[in-house]
Amino acid sequence: MDGQPKPEPGHEPVLTPAAVSSGYFRTMQIPILQGRDFNAEDTADKSNVVIVNAPLAEHFFPGQNPIGKSIRIFYTGSTQCTIVGVVPYVCERTPGEDEIPFQAYQPYT
Repeated sequence: MDGQPKPEPGHEPVLTPAAVSSGYFRTMQIPILQGRDFNAEDTADKSNVVIVNAPLAEHFFPGQNPIGKSIRIFYTGSTQCTIVGVVPYVCERTPGEDEIPFQAYQPYT
């Protein structure tokens, strides 16, 4: 995370990653709280962008605008991504799963 000390091994924050298609947030009626939705320019070969949920933004960038900040996501290798949007927390777990409060969405393309 921009401006954050590197966590010690084994103490890295855990997040729920998702690759979503165009129109996902509109279809699921998930509002964009800050920033923007993905657009046609957001492809793997052109940009590394991410939309995060509000708990992640508030925890790692308290009192700051997270738009334009960078986070490193490790489920896709080790990708440095620029935050372009913030959405509310969405419960995406099944019964018996632990809750993971931080979520990050990347364009499926």
